[in-house]
Amino acid sequence: VIGIAVDVTSDRHAREIKQTVARERLQRDYVANVSHELLTPLAVIRSSVDTLLAGALDNKKNARLFVSTIGRHTTHLNELVENVLYQSAIEAGSLKSNPCSIDLAGFVRDMLKNLRLPALRRKVAIEVSIPVSTKVFADKEQLRSALMNVVSNGIKFNRVDGKLSISAEQMDGQVQLSITDTGIGIKASELPFIFDRFHRAKNARSLMIKGPGLGLSVSKALIEGNKGRIWAERAPGKGTRVHIQLASRA
Repeated sequence: VIGIAVDVTSDRHAREIKQTVARERLQRDYVANVSHELLTPLAVIRSSVDTLLAGALDNKKNARLFVSTIGRHTTHLNELVENVLYQSAIEAGSLKSNPCSIDLAGFVRDMLKNLRLPALRRKVAIEVSIPVSTKVFADKEQLRSALMNVVSNGIKFNRVDGKLSISAEQMDGQVQLSITDTGIGIKASELPFIFDRFHRAKNARSLMIKGPGLGLSVSKALIEGNKGRIWAERAPGKGTRVHIQLASRA
């Protein structure tokens, strides 16, 4: 009998070091991206406030323009901070849900009020087709954040004069909400990865569309935390369709 023993300790140690270095690099990139995303709107808000205080406040037309700019960038900051906080809670395993019955049609229309300005600037028409009696069972704030991320992407990555459709259908105790845009689309090879943390599609990078790559990964965690399911597919022609499935009752 011949026995052969191989010491793999050094190989395992090398792999662990490599994984640690990769995690640290990912963390540094994450901090850098989030910091940049925070600094940009903060700089715009500070500049707008200074301009208003320097005299623009006395001109009604200019004042409205700068206040509108402040509001837009404040909304962006709020979304970013929410995503970072949710991501931290997800990683810590401390995310808790308080589900309740939600009137989906009214809920979606109320959520869209926060996205009216980005849609107008991008000239994206939003159509909502949700039966009045449709209800879902989920945590309101978490569902709002998840939907905001998906719909914001549908506006941001859409074409100018494009369209974004939000529809829902009921099936066997479930509700399937679908968000379809007429945007730049996603390559079939990238579809399995768009809900990964920090993933940014190649076409988004090539078009210089900024973002830390957190939104869809947070949306996935929030929807799954509410016992739901989220997935994406290429829309007919060109564009992306995201489906969210949730229970209609407890």
